[in-house]
Amino acid sequence: MHPGALTKLGIVALVLVFSPHIAISQETPTSGEVVSFLRLASAQLPNIDKNQQPSMAANIAGAQASAGDLDGALSTVRAVESEDGRVFATGSVASVLAWKGNVEAAVDLIQKSAVGHEPEKANAYHFVAQQRASRHAFEESLKVAQLIADGPGFFGKTNRLTETLMEIQTKQWEAGDLVGAKSTLNLALDAVEREIDHPFTREFADTMPADEYGGIANVLSREGNRTDALAVLDRVYAMVPAARTPETRQHLSYILAIAQVNLGEIQAAVSGAEQLPPGQWRDAALLAIVRERTRLGDPLGALDEAAGLSSEFLRNSSFLRIANALAGSGNYTRALSTIDGIQSEGERAYALSDIALEQAEKGDPAAALTVELASELALKAGNETKPSVFGLIALTRGMLDDFSGAEATISHMDDGARVWPLQNLTGMLVRAGRETEAISLAESQTAPHPKASALLGIATALADQQREAAKIAEGAR
Repeated sequence: MHPGALTKLGIVALVLVFSPHIAISQETPTSGEVVSFLRLASAQLPNIDKNQQPSMAANIAGAQASAGDLDGALSTVRAVESEDGRVFATGSVASVLAWKGNVEAAVDLIQKSAVGHEPEKANAYHFVAQQRASRHAFEESLKVAQLIADGPGFFGKTNRLTETLMEIQTKQWEAGDLVGAKSTLNLALDAVEREIDHPFTREFADTMPADEYGGIANVLSREGNRTDALAVLDRVYAMVPAARTPETRQHLSYILAIAQVNLGEIQAAVSGAEQLPPGQWRDAALLAIVRERTRLGDPLGALDEAAGLSSEFLRNSSFLRIANALAGSGNYTRALSTIDGIQSEGERAYALSDIALEQAEKGDPAAALTVELASELALKAGNETKPSVFGLIALTRGMLDDFSGAEATISHMDDGARVWPLQNLTGMLVRAGRETEAISLAESQTAPHPKASALLGIATALADQQREAAKIAEGAR
């Protein structure tokens, strides 16, 4: 066996010892096998590109914390070269701790991370508050949100704070705590008012409040809280007469059009969008209308708005969304004709590969033909084809149990493009009872980033299987 070979015996026997700087009570790991796979994945981090380390570390460390290997999780975080990257990865561990109910340890971990880096710390607090709100621990989640409010200022702080508060507010609303939801809504509105004159936002004073109010109103609309949504939007309407430039007026009109979409007033939104001159704000409003019409089961009605988009990229993505909806309803002929409206062969290949994956997820037998059409067009398009297209093709083949075809597709992708397909494919192999094949696929990766991703996929699938088995055993008692 060559050095570093990932035999099952070698993985289970691997033992590493770390001494974290922050004392957190340990839990029994999910299993030695899962922990060992994750530690092998973590060991690849120092050789991964510095810019790719934070997201990879966050995924690995979060999985380690979930498996109870907090020593390993903290070691993974420390392996990230950049300070802001370490803080980012810390948020993943803190989120898991909060989900498990250990809020004090989660907050302590964030506060003892790198000095400064306030945006990353605010993101981490957001994750912690989100987890506690999902468990209806509203008092705790609001205290964590207050840490964002009390922290140093930075560009985007208001948005992060209001987003956090509104996520808490939504959970309160869903739980029937209407008094608490109203109180949290007022905290979000107060945060916007308080930050208007802050040095970080003063330059954007013409539109920043409207952006925040629009976001808050959209959350309320999705909840079905129409009364409060309209009250918040009144603040935006009041800003329109004072708009100092045409650009500001267009920006405000866009915010109101999006709000009308979320309130279900589609025709009013269409009228508002049509009054905007061609450009980014009109396109953004039309795109929201396309998405909503499609979501409501009217993809054909969305075609006119999609055709009116001036941005080729947005027009293509809209055609893709509409084609997906048509295929999902069984109207394959119209779906394919919609894809024909996309001029670039590479973009059409992307559309077909995306539809094939969606078909496979639904168990639609048409997926086998669609993925072959996507593959043929992707090869024909050559350099026009995005690497992600082959990733989608590989995943579709894996879902169709064509693992040899999936692995062959991945083998022709470069190291950067194969990262996320590998994580998904090794997980599929494990769930299909082909763990040895998954290990062999991970072992065959010579580049550190794909190897780490493949190992993470194995560990995640094994952990999922163990949790499912534990639930079944618990239910049988």
